[in-house]
Amino acid sequence: MVGKYHDIAAAVMIPGGALVAAIAGRALMMGGLTTRFVQGAILLMGVALHLGGVGILVEQMPIGGWWMVLVYGYAAVILAFAGWLTDVRLVTAFALIPFAQMLDTGTVYFRAVYVFMSPEPTLSILQLSMLLVAMVWIGSTVAERTARHTRILATMAFIVANLCALVGSLWGDVVGQTLWGPGQSWHSDLSYDAYAAQQDAFMATALEISPAVYSILWALALIVIVAWAANSNRRALFNAGVTFAAIHAYTQMFESFADEPLAYVIGGFATIPLAWGMWRLNHWFTTRSA
Repeated sequence: MVGKYHDIAAAVMIPGGALVAAIAGRALMMGGLTTRFVQGAILLMGVALHLGGVGILVEQMPIGGWWMVLVYGYAAVILAFAGWLTDVRLVTAFALIPFAQMLDTGTVYFRAVYVFMSPEPTLSILQLSMLLVAMVWIGSTVAERTARHTRILATMAFIVANLCALVGSLWGDVVGQTLWGPGQSWHSDLSYDAYAAQQDAFMATALEISPAVYSILWALALIVIVAWAANSNRRALFNAGVTFAAIHAYTQMFESFADEPLAYVIGGFATIPLAWGMWRLNHWFTTRSA
């Protein structure tokens, strides 16, 4: 249909996928029709058809800005609900992709390079932190079946937030530059002189966070979160926090001493006590949860 009837594909796929997903979802909640596995598979196929139609509609219509924020938010809610309904945490985890893309955080490919990109790292960290806090709180008040999904969302939010912090620690951030500012680069529909004037006016009042400040704040946040996760026995958040602490330390060391051969020697030898420390921490966690 997409290949031969592209013009009407969205009009068919959006309501058609929603109808299939609604029928399968009702069967999952109420019982009947067939086995839960088959009903869940049909539900996910309906969701894929529906969201695929939404994607085609967005492609056909010249929309952007806050409309795209709503589209990505809608896709995130649909995926999270589908993951909870089918009790498949992998589907729930996928909800973080459109959720992060609400502020254009994601991946990009150019010149044989595939990289993580966060044009608004500070605002993305705040967005993901709110989700993390909400999921931790909800997870402590609901049944285990639902708590499993809140934990995976909290963990994914924490991972992506740390990737945003990595971007900020390397390049800093001018908060809001791509949202309510003139953007990070000159666009052809605006003369360069006009763009430069807008950029100067925006930078005069914008909040700018340097890479050094970002690095310090990220390190302090990791210390607090790792300590809290260890004390509350949240293994996933603890493991992710320690991993990003190592990434942060090695990144800053090699950014500062890239031309010093001794830095690589020290970095290599430092992995030995770190590995021993992780082994002892794992034993401590196992003893506490026994």
